[in-house]
Amino acid sequence: MKKVVSILLSVMMIMSVVVGTSVFADSTNNTDKKMCKVHCIYSSFAFVEEGYNFLTNPVKETEKGKPYTTNIKFNTNVSSNCTRSEFNVAVIMGDGTIIEPILVSRGNFLVVIPDVVDDIYICINGISEHKDDDVIITGNPAKLFVWNLNNVTSSEEYQNKEPHSGHYAYNFGTETYAPKEGYKITSIKILEVVPCYDTLKNEYTYEIIDRVNSDRSIVKDNGDGTYTALDYMGGSYYIEVNAEPIVQPTKPTVNKITKVALNKKSVTLNKGKSTTVKATVTPANATNKKLKWTTSNSKVATVSQSGKIIAKSRGIAIIKAMSTDGSNKYANLKVTVKQPVTSVKLNKKSVALRVKGNAKQKTVTLKAKVYPNNANNKTVKWSTSKSKIAIVNSKGKVTAKKKGTCYIIATAKDGSKKSAKCKITVK
Repeated sequence: MKKVVSILLSVMMIMSVVVGTSVFADSTNNTDKKMCKVHCIYSSFAFVEEGYNFLTNPVKETEKGKPYTTNIKFNTNVSSNCTRSEFNVAVIMGDGTIIEPILVSRGNFLVVIPDVVDDIYICINGISEHKDDDVIITGNPAKLFVWNLNNVTSSEEYQNKEPHSGHYAYNFGTETYAPKEGYKITSIKILEVVPCYDTLKNEYTYEIIDRVNSDRSIVKDNGDGTYTALDYMGGSYYIEVNAEPIVQPTKPTVNKITKVALNKKSVTLNKGKSTTVKATVTPANATNKKLKWTTSNSKVATVSQSGKIIAKSRGIAIIKAMSTDGSNKYANLKVTVKQPVTSVKLNKKSVALRVKGNAKQKTVTLKAKVYPNNANNKTVKWSTSKSKIAIVNSKGKVTAKKKGTCYIIATAKDGSKKSAKCKITVK
C-alpha cells in the first residue's frame, strides 16, 4: 500500500508592519540600526548551503542600505523509497516586503535584495513523498514561534527545547501581557504563516493571517493596562507585543502676578458722578490677569468689576483691585465723595433803594441759604449785573449808586454753578 507523508515547515515570516489595520498603533524598532540580521528558518529535512549548516534559526548580518545576495541549494538526492522531493523558498523583510526568489534550477534558488531596509527572513520548506509497504513513515512538522516582547512581561514563555531538530515546545492556553512600570501597551501582533501547497504547480506558497484583526475576540483588553491573547494554537506564529513609555502631561507654566498698579492713586468725585480706573499687572504674560474690585464703603462709593467707580454719598472709601491667582497682590485707590450744592436761595427776591436817602434807604444786606445742609462748600460769591446802578460786597451788602434796575447774584463757590438773584430797583 502506498503511503504518502508530507513533511513541511510552517514558517513564521517576521513583519514589522501588521497586514491590514490593527486595533493598536504600530511601533518600529529598527530606525537607528546599521546592521540587519539574516535569519534562515527551515526544516531538518531541508539541506542547504551558504554556511547555515543545521541550525534551526541560524543568523548572519548584512549592512543596512546595501544590496544582499545569497544562494540557497537543497540536497536533491533522494533515497530509493522517496518517489518525489520538492522544495520552496520564501523571503520577506521585516518591513513586510516580500522578495521572490529566482529559481536557477531544481533545488537551487537565488535571493537578490537590491536594498536592505530591515531584517531578512529566508523561509525554506521541503516536502518528500515516500513509499514503504511495511512501515508508515511519519514526519514531525517543525513549529516556529517568534515571541518578541518590547518593555512587556508575559505570564508564560515559549521554550525551544530541540534547536537542532527544529521542534518547538510551547505552552497552551492564554497569555497575559503586562507592560513594565512606566509603560503602556501600544501594539499587539499575532501573525500566523500558513503554507499552501499548489498541486497544479507542485509548489508551496505562504499565506499570512493577521489573527488580531481576523478574529477580534482573540485579544482581550483587561481594562487595567494588560491584555490577554486567547488560545491561538496552530501552526507557526510571530507574536509581538510593544509597550511605549507613558508620557506624563506637561503641566502648563503658571506665571503669577507680582504687582498690581492703578493709573490713579486718589480721585475726588461729587455725589452721582463716576470715573473708570485702569489697572495693569506685572508680568505682562501673567497666566491669570483677572482682578477682583472691592470697596470699603459701598454707601460712599461702589465699583464694578471693570473698575468703574460711582460716587454715592459724601465721605471717603477705599477701592481695592486684588489679584485672583492666589498671589494676593493688590493696589488701593482713595475715593473722596463730595456733596455739591443743589440750590441757593436769597432772603429777598427784590429790593427798592434810593440814591439820596438815608443809610437805610441806600443799602440792604442780602442773606444766602445753600442746600443741602451737608454740602461740602456752602460759601457763595456775590456779584452785580450793573455796578453803575448798585454794588455788592463779599458779605452781601448792597449799596445804591444810580437810578435804574439791576440784579444782585449769589453763586455757589463749589463749582456746581447753582445761584440765586435779587432784583434791585434804585430811585
